[in-house]
Amino acid sequence: MKSLSTLRLALLGGVFALASGVSAMAAELNIYTTREAGLIQPLLDAFTASSGVKVNTVFMKDGLAERVASEG
Repeated sequence: MKSLSTLRLALLGGVFALASGVSAMAAELNIYTTREAGLIQPLLDAFTASSGVKVNTVFMKDGLAERVASEG
């Protein structure tokens, strides 16, 4: 279970690294997550503060893949 959390954290870090590389082109970043808001929001706020990129976050319990697929 710990390795799954580590993998998720590494993937999230990769998303932030990629997003910071294109911050000159994008003023906003949309993130869909099943994580609890209290766990991830401080990280998202720190990213916005350091990069200037606004993060729009959709927190969901179920149906994440279906929502992302429906929005293209």
